[in-house]
Amino acid sequence: MEVIKGTASRVRHSSEVTRNSNDNSTSTTYVSLFFLGPQQVKIRSNEPSAINENDIIAVAGKIRGKFFNAYAYKNITCATEGNEGLWMNILFGIIAPVVGLSGYSAFSDPSLGAGPKLISLAFVTVGLYMLFKATRVLKAIKLLKPYN
Repeated sequence: MEVIKGTASRVRHSSEVTRNSNDNSTSTTYVSLFFLGPQQVKIRSNEPSAINENDIIAVAGKIRGKFFNAYAYKNITCATEGNEGLWMNILFGIIAPVVGLSGYSAFSDPSLGAGPKLISLAFVTVGLYMLFKATRVLKAIKLLKPYN
């Protein structure tokens, strides 16, 4: 994981709205794109990022393709910070495996076939991935602590 610090330029903000067809609910993800020097940075979050043109920003994350995917940021100019959803990842990282294991034990009857077991395994896998993602976000937050 790397940390980049610089002046934000060519700042753009957008949002992605996804609709859950099962219960008609929606989820909004906010995306901020900007440059720190020559490096293009992308931040995805559950809340809008407080990044404006010419703000001094420190970001922690990894380069993926042409983007530096930031897991956390700190806006030094206006003393704000944000991340990719640490608590949401922890929450669902705990709930999904519990649901998966509960489903596995509840539907372990061989007459039900492999379907319920595969769905349960998917819940466990998604939950473990979210916990892994939470550890990356937490590491990024810790790397940005010294930047003020």
